[in-house]
Amino acid sequence: MKLRLAPLLCLAGCATTATERVERVLVPVPQPCVSARPVAPMSLKQQTPDWQDMDVRQKAAATGKWALDQLTYSQKLEAATAACPEVKP
Repeated sequence: MKLRLAPLLCLAGCATTATERVERVLVPVPQPCVSARPVAPMSLKQQTPDWQDMDVRQKAAATGKWALDQLTYSQKLEAATAACPEVKP
């Protein structure tokens, strides 16, 4: 008789209650690219229509300005599209 009551006595003290708990889980969601592309700089030919009339220093200055414009454009373009997903072929 003692062996029959032993499992019942073990379960008698176990009072488990299930409680529901709402937990907020943050999941990253991909977002579309929303940045506007920067305006491309004009070509050197468009910037300097009077190229033949310019002396060497003016041509060097115009070429340097154009190179800096290209570098700035590439940096702005990289910053604008850094969050966009890469498309692999």
